[in-house]
Amino acid sequence: MGLRQCPRCHFTQPQWSRMCAWCGETLADALPMRAVTAPARFAIEDARLHSLLAAAGAPPATQRPATSAQSAPREMAPDDARRAREIHMAWSASADSPGMRTDPSSQPQASARHNRASLWWIWLIAVLVTVGWAMTHSTQYASDALTIIGRLGLVGTLFLGVWLVSRRNAHQSWRGLSAPVAVAVMLCLVGVAALGVAQQIDGLQAAQAEHQGDYARAITLMRHEGDDAGVASARLAWGQALLSQDAFAQAQEQLTIALRAPQSATQDGARAALGALLWNWGHTYERNGDLTDARVKWQEAVTLAGGTPGAESAAGALAAPQTVRGQLLWQGSPAQHVSVSLVSQWRYTSDSGVFQASGQRLTATTDIHGDFSIGGAMPGVTYALIWQGANGDTTSVSASGAPMYTVTVQPLIPGDMGVISIGAV
Repeated sequence: MGLRQCPRCHFTQPQWSRMCAWCGETLADALPMRAVTAPARFAIEDARLHSLLAAAGAPPATQRPATSAQSAPREMAPDDARRAREIHMAWSASADSPGMRTDPSSQPQASARHNRASLWWIWLIAVLVTVGWAMTHSTQYASDALTIIGRLGLVGTLFLGVWLVSRRNAHQSWRGLSAPVAVAVMLCLVGVAALGVAQQIDGLQAAQAEHQGDYARAITLMRHEGDDAGVASARLAWGQALLSQDAFAQAQEQLTIALRAPQSATQDGARAALGALLWNWGHTYERNGDLTDARVKWQEAVTLAGGTPGAESAAGALAAPQTVRGQLLWQGSPAQHVSVSLVSQWRYTSDSGVFQASGQRLTATTDIHGDFSIGGAMPGVTYALIWQGANGDTTSVSASGAPMYTVTVQPLIPGDMGVISIGAV
């Protein structure tokens, strides 16, 4: 028997019906009619179903519907419509009975439609994956990649949602749309999850990179995330790691940048680390005999990291007393066993020619070569050299009354007065 489907509700009924037995839709003769089988796509072989069709007024399966107005079947009455619904339900219930067998002629059309739908969704997913990979492959940040993937997922969800609504409105049914709905839900979940993870992934990767010692990558990721506090903290940790490796120049660069951070805790840590760095750096120069560079580094420690342990150690080293050396000659010969002194204050009276020494006084005695070494001279203090003559403390002064033999001690560097030649003792 030839059957047809209602274009509105897709209810299957005899081909000669002119009104849908389910929804009452008028089935115009001009509508294309195609032969289909029962909803379950099975051929009817059960004799009980043939009797039901005959009772409903349907012609035998081998009989073609009438074509003339005189022989056309009558419109289905309400009782006939109700009976047709029962027939439809009987077909559906009998689909799995032994009396029903698959109709091979009905398979190609449904299978082709199903395959086309499946291939369509496969191609859609493939296109989204390809576009996502191409866009994420050009970025070095995982957050950007996940953001792109999330946006593609949401755009795909929006597209599928519009398409599903249009299909639903066109066919008045969700039948056959389960696969697109599942894909839309999957894309929506993937998009939301990707966007949520994108907000945290840079921070997690930065923490992992910092833990592994890759501070440069950690700082790059934190900058991309906009975490200024994290950048300062990473620079502090980087500087401390470089300090432990005695890479003083690179460590100072990182700690100096961290010192400009607005966070007080980071500033305190950077200042303490910088003080320790400059103290160790200067101590290295001192061990190698380069006292000038040692003095420079320790002075930087006092200036840049004042109040830290490293700066206090540097200040103590810079303030350490130094030794002043020289040689005293009398009429060109070494002045042996002469008492010499360094005085920090003095006053000279030109009228009387009297030189008065005061303040700190450091004394030593020349040896047989006239050499002397006077310890305890404080850095930054100017000392005048005097010696014991026949009339007591004696020294040479300029025309203005200033002592001619003075020395100002520099931090870490012993004073050297050279050779002092006098005419009489």
